Amino acid sequence: MPTRDKNLVAAPRLAPLRWLTDMANIGSCELQSRLRQTLTGSALPMALGCANSATVALIAYFRTGSSIFLWLALLDVIVLCIRWAATSPLLRPWYADLVLLCGVSWAATTATTTLLISLGDDLDLIILVTASAFGSCAGIIAHNFAAPRYALLQVIMIDVAFKVAFALRSPLFIPLLSVQAVIFVVVVRWIMRRQRNTTVRAIRAEIESRIQAFNDPLTGLLNRRGFQARADEMMTSKTPLTLFYLDLDGFKAVNDQMGHAVGDELLRQIAQRLRDCLPETTICRLGGDEFLILTPGMDRRLAQSTAARLIHAISTPYLIAETIAKVGVSIGISTVDAENSDLIAATALADRALYQAKASGKGHYILADDVAGETCGANANVLNHAFGADI
Repeated sequence: MPTRDKNLVAAPRLAPLRWLTDMANIGSCELQSRLRQTLTGSALPMALGCANSATVALIAYFRTGSSIFLWLALLDVIVLCIRWAATSPLLRPWYADLVLLCGVSWAATTATTTLLISLGDDLDLIILVTASAFGSCAGIIAHNFAAPRYALLQVIMIDVAFKVAFALRSPLFIPLLSVQAVIFVVVVRWIMRRQRNTTVRAIRAEIESRIQAFNDPLTGLLNRRGFQARADEMMTSKTPLTLFYLDLDGFKAVNDQMGHAVGDELLRQIAQRLRDCLPETTICRLGGDEFLILTPGMDRRLAQSTAARLIHAISTPYLIAETIAKVGVSIGISTVDAENSDLIAATALADRALYQAKASGKGHYILADDVAGETCGANANVLNHAFGADI
């Protein structure tokens, strides 16, 4: 689809979490959202992590009888419940914050369990919790690489718990542990940076591929396929839409006299003027010098004033390569019915109105309601290339 995925996750609201997951240097908002989705999109990693740490805590409780391990296991269950609850519509605005806080809380309970068991004398438990801690760190690196600061916070919490217990048992190893901690952090950052860069390249390639499939390469506007997809999306709301069919007046003369390079630049500038006149609107270049604009439904007066504004904007002279270029535009206007949502029929009506506008002297707009039904015009085959086999 040419639009962004509505399921993409917004940035967290809390400032510390925004800093931990900062992706400002990555690129576009869509790219950042896609990366953030890899971080918070699935509850499975959290479920597996909580199940693992709760199991270790329960084993420690049954072997030692210490109730603190029972409480740690209960905390893991609570964290997991909050993670699932975060998907509810009521909590959706805080979804990212809750998911990230759950991740930090889980790392804290894992670190606490690791520290307490490592300070004990049960060698079997120490081996179990050490293996569990290293496995948790590996899972964090593999899943949370999109936010290195956040992942490092979780990993360091767990790693420090193990190292503190080891240092208390064997103080002579503190210098070695310190050196190892620095090396560990450097290596973890390097691994996550490489993994994130690889993911960023893959997402960028997918976005670029989608843009090429749905956008006109010259103007950046939607192409026919992209327009059809966006129109289908708009028509699901079952509200009336207004369709403007634009055809430039005098473009061929400019293209022939000044060259294709000037013609291409002229089309780019026209596309920008259309965006400026109607921002956040569905605009398509059909090909050549024809354009379609689809907007939420307008009454007759607003459609007329909008068309007049478009004619004025496009007819204003253009400065291209120190040369003044002038073109005009004719516009046909129709309505996409809220119930039938027949875009092809609406385009046919707009095309008839456009033909009538050109026949009346160009540089005009006409509403389809004002055109006799039998007037088909020279462009009656427009539907064949506007919504043909490539849609």
